[in-house]
Amino acid sequence: MLLLYLNASIFIVLAINHQAPTSIPTNTHGVPEFTENPLALPTPIKETPHIQMLSDKFLLMGNFILKMILVFLLSIGIRVYGRWQAAEEEKYKAELSFLKAQINPHFLFNTLNGIYVLAIKKSETTAPAIMKLSSIMRYVMSESHESFVSLDKELKYISDYIDLQKMRLSSNITVDFKIDAPNRNHKIAPLVLIPFIENAFKHGISTEEKCVVKIHIKIVLETLELLVENKKYKHVLKEEEKSGIGIDNTQKRLDVLYPSKYELDITDNETSHIVKLKLQLS
Repeated sequence: MLLLYLNASIFIVLAINHQAPTSIPTNTHGVPEFTENPLALPTPIKETPHIQMLSDKFLLMGNFILKMILVFLLSIGIRVYGRWQAAEEEKYKAELSFLKAQINPHFLFNTLNGIYVLAIKKSETTAPAIMKLSSIMRYVMSESHESFVSLDKELKYISDYIDLQKMRLSSNITVDFKIDAPNRNHKIAPLVLIPFIENAFKHGISTEEKCVVKIHIKIVLETLELLVENKKYKHVLKEEEKSGIGIDNTQKRLDVLYPSKYELDITDNETSHIVKLKLQLS
């Protein structure tokens, strides 16, 4: 009975594996004998050494070609990025040069006219005025092309500018100018403050009534704080006085030179104009 069950199991296994039964060797007692396990998976066909060598060569060649393509694409990417970066840098320099080149020339003409009047009157302030104007022009021509300059030089330039403005103003105009900067060991973009100050002298003075132009500069740790405040008077500016860097261009310069490093608050209404600027110095 046991032999019948064993024979039936063998035939079922052979049928499942789709193997046609062949002559099965048996022992003297009639029990089938197998040299291999009939339930084992078939042994895979081994490739010949020649085919294996060709396969390895093709894999190595494919890896080499792929690496060469990657190196080629990487070199092209680096070259393109380098050219793009150089183009952006040139564009950046050209934009800054253009903005700084738009310095309002009317100040120079008005100052020269003021100095001429002083010379006619043989005033003792004529020589100091000429020296201040010379200092201003030297600073604009020699330092303004730099991205950043000494804070001390920039503040001296602003002081000379305001002194020359005072020289040509009438007695009914008061200029409240203060600098609180115990530490001037910082760098600042040249001519970035002067447009706000220049704008106050354009629109904040009157020959008919008393007026005050307030200009305060303060250094707190690494931050420069500028306050410019003036009343607004309706008068017609000469065409040359309307040209210049302007507030819009100054904001563009700030965006380029001080991204996320400045706060500018401008209050402009019918009667007054107030500028509050906070600038993180380097």
